[in-house]
Amino acid sequence: MTRTRDCIFNSRVLLDLYKSTIAKEAARFGGSLDGPIRPLVEERLRKCLGDVSVSAIKRLMILISMLSILIPSQVKATGYPDWVFQDMASAFTLGKGVVELTGCYLVVNDTVDVFNIRDKELGDSRLLSGSIGDYSGFKGIFNYGLTNRLMLHYSYQYGDLDTSLGTSSTFEGLDSTDTLSTSSHNIGFRLNILSESRKAPALALEAAYLRHDSNDVRIGFTGIRAEEMTIHFADSQNIKMSNLNDDGFELKFLISKTMSRWITSTIWAGYSRYSADTKLSTSISFIKDNFDRKFDMDEQVFSLGISLGIQFFKRMPIFLSYRYLTLDRDIGTDTPLDTSMLARYTDPENMNKQDSNHIFSAKIVYWITPHINLNLDGQLFTNQFLGIVPHYDNPLTNRFFYNTYGYLGMGLGVIF
Repeated sequence: MTRTRDCIFNSRVLLDLYKSTIAKEAARFGGSLDGPIRPLVEERLRKCLGDVSVSAIKRLMILISMLSILIPSQVKATGYPDWVFQDMASAFTLGKGVVELTGCYLVVNDTVDVFNIRDKELGDSRLLSGSIGDYSGFKGIFNYGLTNRLMLHYSYQYGDLDTSLGTSSTFEGLDSTDTLSTSSHNIGFRLNILSESRKAPALALEAAYLRHDSNDVRIGFTGIRAEEMTIHFADSQNIKMSNLNDDGFELKFLISKTMSRWITSTIWAGYSRYSADTKLSTSISFIKDNFDRKFDMDEQVFSLGISLGIQFFKRMPIFLSYRYLTLDRDIGTDTPLDTSMLARYTDPENMNKQDSNHIFSAKIVYWITPHINLNLDGQLFTNQFLGIVPHYDNPLTNRFFYNTYGYLGMGLGVIF
């Protein structure tokens, strides 16, 4: 029994003993363990090991073998990643063959606007009332490590912005498109040109193609009040903006450094350039020839940014970032716009344009498993979507987007 107990605590010794005993007995009986010889061999083995049955030893061997496989796999299990990539600026890249997928639901309304930013911006305006400015949408992000230094990035965002207008002192029977739906594509590459060392930071270049498309927007009315005169129409008339789209490219130079075990920082500078088109038309026949026109816009955006990745809590990295955008745009039209009726609510001469935007972002990630995470993020813009969706910044609608705005995102990410 002493020999048996020693064997139980050492699976290799027990296995060797089992095999050697079987082999010796098989040789002694001159052949295979099958048939009538098997009971005799098992009887010899019982005498060798005492009262422990052969079947019990077999079961014990299977159990020990399973434990010998499972225990090392637990000790060497994949650790929880310190960071995520998603849409955060960084000079680091995913490893070769690694895939990261993230999906987020985006929203802003009275429920999530806890600081009443939207209501403060809209004020007591009768035109901009109700649920105008509510936003809901989805964002999907795909990152793939082509090599250890080159990463492919693609993101798609779709959002519905509430554009339903209230009442107007200029238009009678005002009716408008309820929702401005915009889809955005961003596809590009990040190349790590210098790996981080003890003294030197990581350096990277990003190049991306971007495109935004929106549905047509219509304002309908049954009459127009102009000074002391009101014009009534037998049928409802409308003003429509169509062909709302833009596309361009973006270049970034990024520097990242691990400051400590818990903090990593990134600074970057970027340049992007877009071309945007917008068509303006009306159904009012007697002004149509002088009213219909097409706007062409060329916009350049210069950006500077800084971000911090912080991980004071296990499994929960936190990211904070700030971006400053400044714009230089050139807007042309095939026909000069000369109307005072729209000037009260729009900016046809582009005299009130804004040319900068401050963007604050925060993201909290929690790793449920080493491969799955939950994330919560928010963004705040001092000028709503300025420099983000260029075709919003046309001379007819830019004033509507010169306000502080933000939204929240909630999502799920996987990495494998």
